Amino acid sequence: MKRRRDERSPVRAGVTLLDLTVAIVLTAIVVSIVYAAWTQINRHTLTHQRRTALRGECSRVAEALSRRLRRAEEVLAWDRTSIRFILSGLHDTVTYSYNGETLEVNGRPLAFIAAGTSVNAFSIENQNVDDVSLPFLFRITVALATRQGETDTVSATVMVRRPGDLPPDDDFIW
Repeated sequence: MKRRRDERSPVRAGVTLLDLTVAIVLTAIVVSIVYAAWTQINRHTLTHQRRTALRGECSRVAEALSRRLRRAEEVLAWDRTSIRFILSGLHDTVTYSYNGETLEVNGRPLAFIAAGTSVNAFSIENQNVDDVSLPFLFRITVALATRQGETDTVSATVMVRRPGDLPPDDDFIW
């Protein structure tokens, strides 16, 4: 005997409690997987943004000092953590100094664009074999850190054409 299509078995007449429970459990699993993936993507994005901002900040500091040093009319003094020079055109004395915690420019702490950034290390090294070689080459290293513990270091070698502590030489032409 054949059944008609519209006849339904009384057992399969609706959604059972078991069907509903399975659907809810599967939905919860899918939602939790999507939430975990979304959270991981957001965390990765924020970390990448902080690292990029830190790299930009580090490069900005090194480039600003390098640019000023290239335009220096005269380098007055330097050691491993500080340098003092006169800017050409302005005849303004500029001093960069690092005290182990803060990088200061003319006695004022250097301001950072990226929030929570601090100087981790700063050094200036004379790259010349002797102190009378021309031009003077300084290697500047700047290391910054964030509150989250991320660090970045940028080094730049800068050529300074007019070192101030050279003995006068009548035959030397700038």
